[in-house]
Amino acid sequence: PGKSKTSSINIYQVKEIARALATYHKYVKKFKIKKNGYPKYLKWILEEINNSNPGKNKDKIEDLVLKEKDFFKKIIQKEIKRNYSKNIIALHGDFDPTNVLFKENKLVAIIDFDDLDYGPRIRDIAIALRDSCTIRNKLDPKRTKSFLEEYKKVNKLTNEEEKLIPNMILAENAGFFIWAYSKMKKEKE
Repeated sequence: PGKSKTSSINIYQVKEIARALATYHKYVKKFKIKKNGYPKYLKWILEEINNSNPGKNKDKIEDLVLKEKDFFKKIIQKEIKRNYSKNIIALHGDFDPTNVLFKENKLVAIIDFDDLDYGPRIRDIAIALRDSCTIRNKLDPKRTKSFLEEYKKVNKLTNEEEKLIPNMILAENAGFFIWAYSKMKKEKE
């Protein structure tokens, strides 16, 4: 029993997501690790950005891609050079309020493992922060701090990992941007 959330979640639910993700990471770190898939993912994003050829002034979506393509390309080019080889685990890949079930404020289940991949655990953290700690499409510092504090109560992060989280959020946003343009059904909404 339980329901996923498609609207903004409250601070208690943010903390529940953080604890659940930290617990999930503790368990999956014992799995036999395959090759780190994150560098390949970054290269895929860069390739998709390079291959996107929006038509000039075709519509608002095409205009947006044309305008922002180089911005996201620079982010990915920078992140490809960065070392993301620490704490490689089996990632959920889409850990957000739509992929967990709540019964009131209590998280009761994790669902939707179809984006499972091997990579740095901060990728899961970045996705969860981006999708769980925003208010009016901006990362909320209070929610972000609460999330990270709860996560670290269950599973410690290194200083290096914490410093890389903002970069990882940028890379994930670039990935989402190009995925939404090139892979999702293009709907104006």
